[in-house]
Amino acid sequence: MKMTQVQKPSSQEKNSYLLIEDFLLWAQRQEKVVPTQLQTILKKHNWLKDTRALKCLFSNQMLNYLGLNEDQIELLSEILYEFSPVEVKSIADIDKEASLFFSTNSKKVDGILHGGVETGHLYEFAGPPASGKTQICYATLLSCYGQTNGDSPGNSVLWIDTEHSLLPNKISGDIKKQKQNQEHIFNWIRVHTLHEFIQALLEMLRICQSKNNLRLIIIDSLIAPFNNYYQNDYPARSQALREILAFLKNVSRIFSCAIIITNQVRGPITEAEKQSQQKYFPLGGVAFAHTTENRFLLEPLEGRRRQIKVLDSSYLPSDATDFYLTKEGIVDEESCGSAGKPAKVTVFKSKKALD
Repeated sequence: MKMTQVQKPSSQEKNSYLLIEDFLLWAQRQEKVVPTQLQTILKKHNWLKDTRALKCLFSNQMLNYLGLNEDQIELLSEILYEFSPVEVKSIADIDKEASLFFSTNSKKVDGILHGGVETGHLYEFAGPPASGKTQICYATLLSCYGQTNGDSPGNSVLWIDTEHSLLPNKISGDIKKQKQNQEHIFNWIRVHTLHEFIQALLEMLRICQSKNNLRLIIIDSLIAPFNNYYQNDYPARSQALREILAFLKNVSRIFSCAIIITNQVRGPITEAEKQSQQKYFPLGGVAFAHTTENRFLLEPLEGRRRQIKVLDSSYLPSDATDFYLTKEGIVDEESCGSAGKPAKVTVFKSKKALD
């Protein structure tokens, strides 16, 4: 049988990626034995369009959810490594890649975030009920819609709702006010169980491949389906959370989108926690502490005033600021009359632009 020559895209090509069809063809040309069962599974999950999706899945054991055993995963990992090597970028290449920063509608909160929620990063907002978690997500969603590029349909958003906190009718009305096409820019998935949540993540990966304009993913909240499923099996829950968080971090970087997850909190338990001045601690234990890229704690103060604090970040300094929750949304001052208006999306070529 005549084999078609598969050319690897050069590192100079922008947004280049490798199709699964070519991926299997290359494996055959290199005399790599790809088991029939593995080929069948990859063809069954036809939403796996290219190797970007496989790179995301290989951050953990999520390929098990596709029905692959350890031997098949090891073989696929070997082929993927040879077929799609690590891309080396220069400082000049990195500086040319523009990031989008989505505003929370609060200059104070945006200041804590160093410009807003940035594409390519994973954010966790933890706090008790009515602390402002969902409101920050909603404000960021509206900000994401604020940018259009020529004749493109604008930025697309995916919201995975595990706590039934989203009001679709409200979002629909706000989108119509911006004269945006809802069919192209808003995707909403409501889940009730952990199984449905995993399926939602795989659907998220399919949307990432099919929509080049998907720039914001919101999961409100991440830990809810795990608590219901694992209950008191904390080691198993921690392992599953680590895998999912590593997967989400890869998705944000490979597909250049911002991912926001919300988290619940608990009171102090250990003696060290009781002696500290911190009233709330995010759920998830070390799984969240060591895997989430940017962690923020929201705390209700008196009246409508709230506080946001940087708990942990790889590049953001420790800081805190106050904001207010009103019926219009998040504002810097309680008497602010411009609340609810989505802030304009800002494009920076690098973090230097924020200095």
